Amino acid sequence: MAQCEQASRAQPLGGEARSCTASWRCGHLNHRRPLGTHSNNPFALVKGVSSFIGITDIFLLSPLETVIMSMRLLHFNGLGELTWTVFAKQDIPPYAILSHTWGSGEVSFEDLVNNTGKKKAGYRKILFCGDQATRDSLEYFWVDTCCIDKRNLTELSTAINSMFRWYQKAVKCYVFLSDVSTSGMTNAEAHHSTWEAALRTSRWFTRGWTLQELIAPASVEFFSLQFQRLGDKRSLEQLIHEITRIPVDALQGEPLVNFSQFERMQWAENRQTTEEEDGAYCLLGIFGVSMLPNYGEGKANALRRLRKAIDEAEYPDNVGWQQEETRSCMYETHWTQTCLLTLPVLVPDTNPNFVGRSDILKKVRSQLGPSLHGSGITSQTRLALFGLGGIGCVSL
Repeated sequence: MAQCEQASRAQPLGGEARSCTASWRCGHLNHRRPLGTHSNNPFALVKGVSSFIGITDIFLLSPLETVIMSMRLLHFNGLGELTWTVFAKQDIPPYAILSHTWGSGEVSFEDLVNNTGKKKAGYRKILFCGDQATRDSLEYFWVDTCCIDKRNLTELSTAINSMFRWYQKAVKCYVFLSDVSTSGMTNAEAHHSTWEAALRTSRWFTRGWTLQELIAPASVEFFSLQFQRLGDKRSLEQLIHEITRIPVDALQGEPLVNFSQFERMQWAENRQTTEEEDGAYCLLGIFGVSMLPNYGEGKANALRRLRKAIDEAEYPDNVGWQQEETRSCMYETHWTQTCLLTLPVLVPDTNPNFVGRSDILKKVRSQLGPSLHGSGITSQTRLALFGLGGIGCVSL
């Protein structure tokens, strides 16, 4: 377990931050070392910890809390030039955040460092976010394409686990819809019928990462290709509900723990991600867990690890999900069908406190057969257990 006591703040674009000293604790030890002397390496503390205790230990703390070590925020300097500052967790100021779908010509963090992003197509989205934040009296803003140094795997891992909380803590979230046009309009909000059809079919509602970007922030405002405001999450909630099938209560900020895992998995149904593993990673915040990304493991393995993390968070005593009396057999089937059609049915570890019924267990396993553990299996065997209440169907 690592605990950050002080983190460094980077200087604006092209400059260097003053070096400072920070401490972290690993168990009962207390180590000190200089941190963060360069603006393009604000996560030196995380790297320092990982080199001492192992990178996986960064994520042993409570879900969605300790993974947020620092945050790189954009702003305009006195000359009106785009720059950034890195803030330690406890010093993060109010900020706006952008939600969008990625396209060609996005501006990366490397582009910001080298000042090579101004001619890229994605730069206008960054300027829009900054200008809109200014209009909302916010100095700082965050854009995923360029506020994460994706060359730094430690920083990328931390960002993935922090993403839901970053959107949740944003004062404003601006959704830029590149496929919804309001050309020729002076007041798009007053001409709802002219763009509603385009909004219903917008690519933004089909992407995996935008699910949490819709749910997490309290304030979500939608803008067209021409940067005209279409409305916000509250004024468009019925339309958004019809498009996404997400309950209005969830859109209004009802705690996600009040919705079953089954319901939350339904919200992610049919959403796509560019990297197949992101189909699992984009759901970390939705289920309130942390997990170390491992690109290349494949979607099936990523989903297995996600499910394990969810079950461990829900059952910290490791008794297993069998003891939840209200969980139905349908949940197992829906998880498999929604997340990964080619994923074999997952069988949880046997509950060590469950004894007897060996004859029934043997019959269950024989009925399910090779579909339990085979590879490349596209068909599944469904088996229903039924009986009087209290005789142990759920435990089985």
